[in-house]
Amino acid sequence: MTGATEKQLIADYYAGDDRAYELLFDEYFPRLRRFFARMGLVYYDEDLAAETLFRVARTRGRNAEYDGRTSFSTWIYFIARREALRHIETRPATTSFDLDLIDKLLAERSDVALSQALESLNSTIERMPDNLRKVIELSIGGLTMQEIADSTGSSLSTTKRNLGTARHFLKDALGE
Repeated sequence: MTGATEKQLIADYYAGDDRAYELLFDEYFPRLRRFFARMGLVYYDEDLAAETLFRVARTRGRNAEYDGRTSFSTWIYFIARREALRHIETRPATTSFDLDLIDKLLAERSDVALSQALESLNSTIERMPDNLRKVIELSIGGLTMQEIADSTGSSLSTTKRNLGTARHFLKDALGE
């Protein structure tokens, strides 16, 4: 699909042709999924791609419509980047590392191995400095980064750094 075709499709959509939007959706949905996956949002790539495209659809009849001053792909990836940042700031602080770790532990068929791994994790968390232990516990509790920052009285950047450090402790404890 060329830039001119994309520009024509979005113009047709704004003129009321819903089929034009469907063609854009079919073209950009897999691209956006790959974009989000490369950003490390593998577990959320499908939802984020769909949300980005729905945001594009909602621009019809608004002052946020695509104006053609940039390429269509530049415009849609700008929306996608904003969506990724919004997601990162508002999602629970668990990451693909946490989900991969859980998957790995559950894949262990031996109850003994699972029990030992969980015991090692708990022991590592208990030995962490208070500021690191608090952020990892709040993260496991499902709070967003901003909620953790507010709860600990730290800045968002300090919270992110502390959570990253706490995760390194956990990776080391598991021999990752």
